[in-house]
Amino acid sequence: MTGEKENTWNRFQDGKRVVDFVLAFNGHLQNDEEADRKRKIFQENLIREGLEIEPETTQRIHFIKIHVPPEVVSRYCEHMKIMMPIVKLKDQENIITEEFSIGGSLVRFFRRPMFRFVIIDRDKFRKREYRLLHEYSREKCYLFDADAPDFFTPSIRIAVAHFILERARFGLEDEKYDIGLRKLLNDQVYLDAYPLHDGSPDLPELECQRTLLLEEWAS
Repeated sequence: MTGEKENTWNRFQDGKRVVDFVLAFNGHLQNDEEADRKRKIFQENLIREGLEIEPETTQRIHFIKIHVPPEVVSRYCEHMKIMMPIVKLKDQENIITEEFSIGGSLVRFFRRPMFRFVIIDRDKFRKREYRLLHEYSREKCYLFDADAPDFFTPSIRIAVAHFILERARFGLEDEKYDIGLRKLLNDQVYLDAYPLHDGSPDLPELECQRTLLLEEWAS
């Protein structure tokens, strides 16, 4: 049972929906009716916005797992004006830009003579494909490869989840300042809140990017 739980730590009980964000609170405290009320209102408003949540209780710390469904990601990507990759154009690799990126700067840095001994294994660290970007629009869905399983990346789902969490109410309508996860954390209604990464570096079988970095770079 323990092994099965470890293998599904980043998913809902159905084993299909991925956990994008986690809220944690102290379930050991009794008679904290005010905190319970705020959490109840807050989580109801998250559901109203389309997020899917699943509680997971332990003896002391209780967790609320959050999943952002594709239709919610799509709606908020448009609302947040997120730049998304468009479908590949013919000969797009011939398009030259002077776009700045941290990744590109690091590559140029490690090309200096003093770092000539650094060799990147391209079988493990694949070169990132250049893609043209456009502000996402559901009305212009023909511009995007939105049906691709990796179109909405984990980082985008996390950004959408955080955007909703920081704007959800946890008080009554006349309590205009009772908004957002940050205030709930400051008031200790939740102990912590965090997105889930692509895996733990202690689990090499997951072959996540952090594991590869530790194994390949540190060695």
